[in-house]
Amino acid sequence: MFFFLADNPLGDIGEKILPSWQDLIAQLIATGILFLVFYFFFWKKIKKMISKRKEHLNDHEAETLLELEKAQKASEIAEEKSKEIIKKAENKALKLSEENNALIKQALEDIQKRKSESLIALESSLDNSKQEFFKEMKEIILTINAKSGNKPLDDKILNETIETFLKNYNSYE
Repeated sequence: MFFFLADNPLGDIGEKILPSWQDLIAQLIATGILFLVFYFFFWKKIKKMISKRKEHLNDHEAETLLELEKAQKASEIAEEKSKEIIKKAENKALKLSEENNALIKQALEDIQKRKSESLIALESSLDNSKQEFFKEMKEIILTINAKSGNKPLDDKILNETIETFLKNYNSYE
């Protein structure tokens, strides 16, 4: 019970919750004895285990640092190799691009050359067609002129007649 209080304000509840002073002293003595037993029988062994664990962790830390350095070197080498591969790929792509540009340029030149050749062939064919047309027109006009009994036409009048016919024909289109 509470020997220092003359009057117990907590009443029966205080007696049930709080231990008596004799019990409190007995528990303190038991705890002290446990502490002394633990200290004399186990403290040196626990201290030795802790120091061994600390040494093991220090050794393991050194190994880990070595492995980390190796990994960093390997990473740097891999990065250099990847940069080298990327540079080679860029050079190859540039070379292929230049080759493609050269092929495109050559193809455009070939197309231009064929276009020019086709235009020349077309103009030549057109000139030949015009000459044949004039020749046929002359023959038709001369045949009509001969059948109608008129005097023969000279080439100058004949060419003027054909040109006049062509101009009139083109104006109707």
